[in-house]
Amino acid sequence: MISVHLAGCIAALLLGGLVAWLPKGTPVHRLLGWCYVLATVVYAGSALTIFPSTGHFTPFHAIAVQSFALVGLGIGAARAMSRCSTVWRVWHLRFMLYSYVALAATGFRFGLPYLAGGRAGPILVFTVVPACSWWWIEHRVVKRWRTRPPIPRPSSGFSS
Repeated sequence: MISVHLAGCIAALLLGGLVAWLPKGTPVHRLLGWCYVLATVVYAGSALTIFPSTGHFTPFHAIAVQSFALVGLGIGAARAMSRCSTVWRVWHLRFMLYSYVALAATGFRFGLPYLAGGRAGPILVFTVVPACSWWWIEHRVVKRWRTRPPIPRPSSGFSS
């Protein structure tokens, strides 16, 4: 199960990076976004089945539940709020970027000890990285997205 989890994490990191980098609202964005959601479901779902030497749930299991919640809220913002609100894009962007930051910070926490010779503090990774990411998302990214013209909702193919 660990190999499935690792494959899901790597796929989500790559796909999430592409989705964040490429233009928004395009068919490619939607396709890669759904692939990111699928990869997130794979890594978060498999994380709930992995138990370290403790044999019980750890804070990392809570991060998996958080990933489910953030991606679900991101999808909900795009699906439900787009029908009744013009700020759905900002909420969708927030939730999806926060899900990506949680994945990257957790991966950084597990990878950093190998890069730093075993001296990586979880406090640094779980406080500084999310705090800096929060500042960047809220004060740089979201601020710019609030002033953008609306992205038209995709048509369902049915005429009304």
